[in-house]
Amino acid sequence: MKATRKGGRLLPIDECYIWSEMPAAGPLYSKGDTNYLYFDNIPDVSDKKSAKYNDETGIGRTAPFKIYSNSENRGISCECHFFVQQASGPQSAKAILDTMRWLQAHVYPKEPEGGTYIPPPIMQIKLFKNLSEEPLCVILTSYNTKFDPSVPWDEEYGIPYKLDISLEFEVVYQSENLPYAEDIKTSGGA
Repeated sequence: MKATRKGGRLLPIDECYIWSEMPAAGPLYSKGDTNYLYFDNIPDVSDKKSAKYNDETGIGRTAPFKIYSNSENRGISCECHFFVQQASGPQSAKAILDTMRWLQAHVYPKEPEGGTYIPPPIMQIKLFKNLSEEPLCVILTSYNTKFDPSVPWDEEYGIPYKLDISLEFEVVYQSENLPYAEDIKTSGGA
């Protein structure tokens, strides 16, 4: 797999993307479909899940029994790195600014229909087969944008040539498709 084009510009990675039903004004590397954000570098990713156990005591025991209660939400943390590499095109300051706004919009409700607010859209994330065999359905619970003061800034759009956005996701499933231990072993839970 090639990492760069002639001239050193980074190439999008087919198996690393975020998808949303909310189209964007042209996020980086959309490949013509503005519902996709393809990564051109590997983001820093962590995958967290925990199980909750309750203590049950018994007469004469020196330690309580551990009784499984439930599993907590599966959380995915993803720190995306964006670099301005050309004045125009998919790696420009404007494209990075548009992508940042597109990601940030996923923690706000959608436009109300009939006076009722609609929750933000469910997204999908795919990082090769590291998280799941298939794209994983997630909700964006928070973002944190870091503006790097140690690099030059674009004068027209006011953003640095290197921008990091930390995203916190929680995995969501339809209730009839909840994963079990065997599903996780074979496919990652999708």
